[in-house]
Amino acid sequence: MNLPSRSVSYSESVISKFPIVLRAIQDEGVNATELYVVVKNSLRDLAEFVSVLDCLYALGKVDIENGKVVKK
Repeated sequence: MNLPSRSVSYSESVISKFPIVLRAIQDEGVNATELYVVVKNSLRDLAEFVSVLDCLYALGKVDIENGKVVKK
């Protein structure tokens, strides 16, 4: 997970990807695979996608309900 620091700029950090992923989550939620397909061009790789989801979950911004990623 890349957090902003002296060697990692904000735009390269996972924090800068939060709005991209949150905007892609629809009101009724979205399957994680479908979500990745939508946002993959904005991310480096699958590992970064998982890091972003982990952080958003830890912050209480997303949850998993009925197999879908939903905004809280």
